Amino acid sequence: MMLGRRTVLPLLLASCSADPAPPTTMPAAVVKSSQRYTREYVLQPGDQIEITVFQVPDLSKTVTVRPDGFISLPILKDVRVGDLTVPDLNKELTRLYSERLVKPDVTVNVLNPRAASVFVLGEVQRPGPVPIRDAPTAAYAIAASGGATRTASLDKVAVIRLGSDGVLTGTVIERNYSGDAAFYMALSGMALESGDLVVVPESGRSQFVRFVQDFVNTPLTGVNQALTPYYQFRLLSLIRTPN
Repeated sequence: MMLGRRTVLPLLLASCSADPAPPTTMPAAVVKSSQRYTREYVLQPGDQIEITVFQVPDLSKTVTVRPDGFISLPILKDVRVGDLTVPDLNKELTRLYSERLVKPDVTVNVLNPRAASVFVLGEVQRPGPVPIRDAPTAAYAIAASGGATRTASLDKVAVIRLGSDGVLTGTVIERNYSGDAAFYMALSGMALESGDLVVVPESGRSQFVRFVQDFVNTPLTGVNQALTPYYQFRLLSLIRTPN
């Protein structure tokens, strides 16, 4: 009996042990960004923030972002922080306190950041974040997102990752002549890291590698839109290549 592609994935996951399967060799296209980026945490209601104003203990305080996105601080009263990144809030508080203090030194820390997650995008039932504990590999991430939709193309999947060097890398795995089982084993063997993006394309999308290349090189539009309101990428610098 022949098994369909959407049948193989649940059977494969059911047979997996608690540990991810060993990597399976499959053809993969790899594209890298031409610029360097950083990923910044975006503040949301419920985040507990420690705000320290150096040498001004009366202004240092630990607060929780309210449902309306505001916090209350001495002197400043209500300050809107929802949807700001941590560096943005640091700059805003420094600006506001500069109206009352001489060269304030402000530090902002999030005490209860959201659970480490990966993000599954594209043609899955529930696009969005998945806790990394539930998605050690690309196969688990897709399953935890409810599986592929009827409009998905499970002949190819991409994983986009921000490296420690600030370079975004997109790795595209495509199903080849070796069949469905090898492809899904490759997905099961592709270990994920916190912050990874798993992209499942729609059926009929041609030049998927080119799409991933554009996605990787323009993260301030496509990727940022996908990650809102969890994280935002910021440009660091161009990548200099030797002459």
